[in-house]
Amino acid sequence: MAHGAVAAVAIIGLPSLIDAPVELEAPIAVVIVAPDMAVGYRAPDLTPNIWPGDTADQTGEGLAAPEGDAGDGEVLSADTAAVQQGAASKALSGEPNDLEGRDALPQGTAPGIAAAAASTGPILATLASADQPPSAPLRDDLALPSPGEEIVVAQNDGGQAASFDRPATWIPPRPETLAEISDYLSQGLERLREDIENGDIPPDTRISEILAEAEQGNLESQYILAALYELGLGVAGDPAKALDWYRTAAEKRFVDAQVRLGSLLATGDASAAALIEAQSWWRLAADTGEPLAVAGAALLSDQLSPSEDAKARTQSQRIEKLWKSWEQWANADSGGGLEDRLLAAAGIGDADKIKRLIDEGANPNASNAKGKTALLLAVIAGHEEAAEALLRRGAKVNTADADGKTTLMWASDAGHKDVAELLLTRGADIEARDQYGQTALIDAAWRGRDKIVEMLLEISANANARSIEGVTALMWAAMNGYPETARKLLAAGAKVDTPDKNSYTPLIRAAWNGHTEVVAVLLEAGAAVDAKSRSGKTALRLAHSGGFKEVVALLRAAGATR
Repeated sequence: MAHGAVAAVAIIGLPSLIDAPVELEAPIAVVIVAPDMAVGYRAPDLTPNIWPGDTADQTGEGLAAPEGDAGDGEVLSADTAAVQQGAASKALSGEPNDLEGRDALPQGTAPGIAAAAASTGPILATLASADQPPSAPLRDDLALPSPGEEIVVAQNDGGQAASFDRPATWIPPRPETLAEISDYLSQGLERLREDIENGDIPPDTRISEILAEAEQGNLESQYILAALYELGLGVAGDPAKALDWYRTAAEKRFVDAQVRLGSLLATGDASAAALIEAQSWWRLAADTGEPLAVAGAALLSDQLSPSEDAKARTQSQRIEKLWKSWEQWANADSGGGLEDRLLAAAGIGDADKIKRLIDEGANPNASNAKGKTALLLAVIAGHEEAAEALLRRGAKVNTADADGKTTLMWASDAGHKDVAELLLTRGADIEARDQYGQTALIDAAWRGRDKIVEMLLEISANANARSIEGVTALMWAAMNGYPETARKLLAAGAKVDTPDKNSYTPLIRAAWNGHTEVVAVLLEAGAAVDAKSRSGKTALRLAHSGGFKEVVALLRAAGATR
């Protein structure tokens, strides 16, 4: 395949078929068809709409795979992947999809995919039906699988499988009902069930170990044991014991237990006492930034009377006072320095020590003399496991240093994508600003952290946010010479000519610093070639004074005259 050519590829199946990254010679527009879904990627940015197998909660698109859909790691056959004849082609064309009464996919998914396919090349195939022969391929040289055959990924002209990583980052959508929160949390319990049933957690050997560890105070084991009692796995199902173990872990700041406990209480007998206790736990978890707890607390506030809501707040405050007393006692009992040891453990990424110290009574939100908390120290150093241990034990995800720089900003600045993703799934504020008005996206663009820039843009970070100095993410990419970062920002809607407070545009800054490729990117995006700064300087004038001949040539070719 020649460089710059574009093919369209049809894939039928789940992420297990396409989870290996492959470097391709050309951008590819991918259409993925799964039960009751048509999903697309538009080259070259490969921005996802929905992923096969995701639920409506995960996609936020209001679509879900039907019951009986294969799980992660299971290869779909044409039989299991089949839908009613023509449903896929209807979805791709934007026509109503009558499966289970669902409407056509939202604007920006199926209609956009059809347009992408039309502009970039042919779709290689449509979907086979379990009951009828496969519909005719749109290309004569591609053989479609017959019902019952294993589906493989179509190959490009170079003979290499067209595969892409699943974008791992997503922010849980804000639930609109308590039932939605419960359903989402139940998915996690089902994964635990699968682990046990698949032998990843052998019930005959592990249950006794989990019970012993739970009784010794291990919070993860307490949470798992509660889930086992809830599911009736390896032990007799016992809702009361499940609540007791969730409550035991929640009382020791285990955020996941607080969220699950709140959900069980809120959707159980729905007595006033249960709703008040649910609200108290959700408030505590929401204080860390946990997104489902934030949503749950807001929903319950609308259901509780003012006096009931006040009782819930009092219960939360009582627990917080107990935690404070516990911290003071633990520090005294240990001879002091418990929090200093926690900060040191966070800095070196010792997750086991972090767990032990917090479980012994260390404050998960303790900070050093420079105002950096244990979570900030772990994030700055890129210690994902340590950061997760802190977050699960009550560290506040949006904590900031003395300059107002949050955990997400630090992760974005340092290029720790996995850590940034963790923070986002735990409720990090994507649009938070430091004292200079900078956001996580601006920090990432400043350093040319392309993967993080792409991730943040995927989840709708504001591409045109401006700092106090009026500097945008695109301006930093232009000033520091990151053409790929600039391309991603422009593709996401960044305005090419937004000036800073001195009226310098990204083009002027890029030309001033001699960044030829960035200048080319900005000119291609339609940058105003003769824009002037407040002091009257233009891109051409500054490039000429700096001796940047290639930049001067580009600007003159684009019509610059001054």
